[in-house]
Amino acid sequence: MTNPFVQRSNALSSPQKKRIQQSRKLIKMLYAHGSLAVADISKAVSISVPSAARLIEEMIEAGFIESIGQGISGGGRRPQLFALKAEGGMVIGVDIRRNLINVGAMNLHNQLVGELTTLHTPLENNEGYFQLLTKTVKEKIKEIKPLTNHILGIGVALPGLINTETGHSYTNLNIFDTPLRKVLERMLGIPVYLDNDARLMALAELVFGKAKGLRNVLCLNVGAGLGMGMIINGELFHGSTGFAGEFGHTNYGQNEPLCSCGQHGCLEWYAGGPGLLKMAKEYETTEPGFPLDVDNITEEAISGNQPAIKMINTLGLNLGRGLANLVHLMNPEMIILGGSISRSGFILSEPAEKTMRANSISHINEHTKIETSEIIELAPLLGAQALVISKSF
Repeated sequence: MTNPFVQRSNALSSPQKKRIQQSRKLIKMLYAHGSLAVADISKAVSISVPSAARLIEEMIEAGFIESIGQGISGGGRRPQLFALKAEGGMVIGVDIRRNLINVGAMNLHNQLVGELTTLHTPLENNEGYFQLLTKTVKEKIKEIKPLTNHILGIGVALPGLINTETGHSYTNLNIFDTPLRKVLERMLGIPVYLDNDARLMALAELVFGKAKGLRNVLCLNVGAGLGMGMIINGELFHGSTGFAGEFGHTNYGQNEPLCSCGQHGCLEWYAGGPGLLKMAKEYETTEPGFPLDVDNITEEAISGNQPAIKMINTLGLNLGRGLANLVHLMNPEMIILGGSISRSGFILSEPAEKTMRANSISHINEHTKIETSEIIELAPLLGAQALVISKSF
């Protein structure tokens, strides 16, 4: 069964619409707080205690929530607590990268259900790649259907320019006349929501990671490219047309090869995956056998390979100069380094932070922390989960 809250509004009476709004608010509150008593739910949803009790009963019957025992008494009887039922709803997350596809299912407790499906295949703009993608997602739908009452939706993290309002992808999988979101929904039969991968990584940090509780945070995806998600005033920032955060395509020089965006001198050729591969290819001409992919170079650096460490150090120095510009422009509380190259930890972050501080005004940068993400591998899927939950309720 798909999400029961996604219904045509013109098919519902006013009381039905109101009840659905109350149900959505209840689920959002439980998702945010974990568990609540009837009195707390009454206040949160702005309904009487008897109405809250009836709403809880309805949501228990629908399979979304359950009683989890009694809470601590504030005087008098201990209150009964209610929480989301883990299998009451599931989300399918799709993490599309330049060299692989991850497809996973998560329950309402943000736990991965079953095995993560990983396909090592380059991202291509053709029908064959699209068919492989949809086939993999359909297999995941079939796998989890017996485990849940409701598949709430599919969240897709995709590199490139994406308009979340229209569902268009302008950089990748733009092979159809209609928006990618609509094509996927038609083929999969489930609501689909998509956004830029770096932005969904930022959403994951905001909801689950180091940005939780902060107001102004920049989250970088240092991997095959160089992307950025922006949290401004506690909310994910998209810009006027949904394209904000293309940090990797800010100009850094004029001497690099033509970038995929059509310009020369993009920062990602100095501080992202393309820059790392360029250094590796130059080194490989004298040392055959050195890895020529971002993930393996990063692994070599983590293992202590000195040439790989030096390359990522250089990447960090260049990144730090870009970060200095961001600090001057945005004055963030924190900059979080995510993406596959950030798995190298201090090998990347130390030269990046040192260079950032050396090239920016101390009164501004002294309030900015540089952190490495603790959810690097699952961040796109967690962001996809948070996106679907926010759209479903």
